[in-house]
Amino acid sequence: MEITITFTVFVQSVVSLIILFFTYYLYKFLHYCWILRGYRGSFVLPFLGDVALIPFIPSMRIMQYLAAQRKQYGQVFTFFAVSNAFLVVCDPVVVRRILSDAKTFVKGRLYREYFTIVFGEGLVTSFEEKHKADRAIFGKYFTRTNIIKYVPRINSVAKEMVDELAVKVAAKKVQNIEHFFAVLSLRTFVEFAFTSQVPRDAEEWICRDVSKGSFIVGIIGMVTLPKWSFMPYMRSLKESHTRFWRVFLDLIEARKEALARGELSHVEDVITAMLANNLSIKEMCDHTTTMISAGHDTTAYFASFLCYLLSTHQEAQDRVRQEMNDLLGDREDLGPDDMVKLSFLQKVMMETLRMYAVIPMMARRASEDVYVKERDILIRKNTELLLPLFILNRDPELWDRPSDFNPDRFDADTNFTSAKQGFFPFGYGARVCIGNTLSQMESAIFLCHLLRRFKLKAVSGFRPAIAAGISLTTLNGVMVELEAI
Repeated sequence: MEITITFTVFVQSVVSLIILFFTYYLYKFLHYCWILRGYRGSFVLPFLGDVALIPFIPSMRIMQYLAAQRKQYGQVFTFFAVSNAFLVVCDPVVVRRILSDAKTFVKGRLYREYFTIVFGEGLVTSFEEKHKADRAIFGKYFTRTNIIKYVPRINSVAKEMVDELAVKVAAKKVQNIEHFFAVLSLRTFVEFAFTSQVPRDAEEWICRDVSKGSFIVGIIGMVTLPKWSFMPYMRSLKESHTRFWRVFLDLIEARKEALARGELSHVEDVITAMLANNLSIKEMCDHTTTMISAGHDTTAYFASFLCYLLSTHQEAQDRVRQEMNDLLGDREDLGPDDMVKLSFLQKVMMETLRMYAVIPMMARRASEDVYVKERDILIRKNTELLLPLFILNRDPELWDRPSDFNPDRFDADTNFTSAKQGFFPFGYGARVCIGNTLSQMESAIFLCHLLRRFKLKAVSGFRPAIAAGISLTTLNGVMVELEAI
């Protein structure tokens, strides 16, 4: 009798929890419906939202689904995830307003609850006064004045890696160029930011884990899946992050020991800044994870997509190579003042960023009601906003023949932004990417050494299988055939 009563109480408790759970999520769904009232979007059900529709659309993932919704519902529409809802904004005027007003449009739930899984409170995910303080600590290291000091070393690391690649190409011409750039950008960024190097046997798994982590966090954040610690994807993220941090903690501890011996006191880098400002272990972990992930993964994929496009457009590749040869002559290295003289390369880089938005989406939350007069749009307080830059970059209403690779479309604008057309490759306003100058400089140097040694050719039948996480990645690498010159 006692066992029966205990079991009955247990069942009643479970049923009560289930009812409470469903009631809570139903309330959230209705709350989002009220906030987003008046905007168009697909008819969706509680707990499932638009996510339930995606698997039934052939060959489409979230990016393709949003692009299809844009065609059907216009430049502003709703997207309901499992436990969140977004107002998706593809209008360049509204996007510019959102990104330029960092006080009103703060980083939203996607950053606060999901990106923090791996980034903690690093530069990407910190808010308000903390973000200002963090940017003040690290900003000086990412200025052009400081970056140009490292240009000779970036050239040296690039040449070393190209030599290693030449050995591989001699045995096999078709290479995953993404793997090459991932390791190269990791080496250059760690040397730039930490004046050190990670162990060679750790490079491959760091690159792999960073790319994989970006994809996982991006997907679970977009769909707003549960973050329960026992979920396989959460366990995977935790394991990867633990061994990742162990490597970089060793670099920091080694620096502390060197300083205690009176060595390396002249070095000025990110480790110096963290130690000088007495950051806690957690703060150092958050900033290191953020910088390494954002500082090398996006650059690696940007350079990979650039090479892929040049491999499929030989005339453009020849123009870039000729421009480099004309400028450098017998010189091997690209200098800090050379990039501005490589006008066609800059246009190719911009067109690559347009066609393959390395930061495919941004998210913000409205902290108050905002009326955008130019578009007669009211954005209500607490609206979660999704800004799909990959849609703006290929919008036929904004770009002439957007699917065509045409670097010359940027003839009149070579400053890596075109806000009126909704082109924001590194963000816009107060929270523009701190590492954009470094990324541009690195990519130009990488490409210079690669193109002067190899001709890039398209691999028959290959197309990158694009995957949108925090950054734009692929599921099958970026395959290119290389022929020694």
